[in-house]
Amino acid sequence: MSEKDPKTKQDRWRAKNPWFKYWQHARRRCQDPKHAYFHRYGGRGIKFNLLLNDVKYLWLRDLASNMREPSLGRIDSDGDYNIYNCAFEELMENKRKMLWSKAGYKTDYENFYHR
Repeated sequence: MSEKDPKTKQDRWRAKNPWFKYWQHARRRCQDPKHAYFHRYGGRGIKFNLLLNDVKYLWLRDLASNMREPSLGRIDSDGDYNIYNCAFEELMENKRKMLWSKAGYKTDYENFYHR
């Protein structure tokens, strides 16, 4: 591949902007009916209202680069993806919240933000 190959430039850009893949994946879950998990997000009416710069802000605010497996989660699992309802957290914490919400429990995180 040459230095001017668009794929090479794209790969370098993505390496410098790791939050892009989280923005892209969350957006697809909400907006692409062909996505495997659309029925859990867009199919339930969850809207995606984040700009790429919003996700970059959340990435920096939550120090996601220091996490082992960062995950873009929603504080209120029934709420939309927006700057006020999202945070980066460890993937295992996000999975735990999902299981608790299915069982009808609020997590400490939700209780903290929804007092």
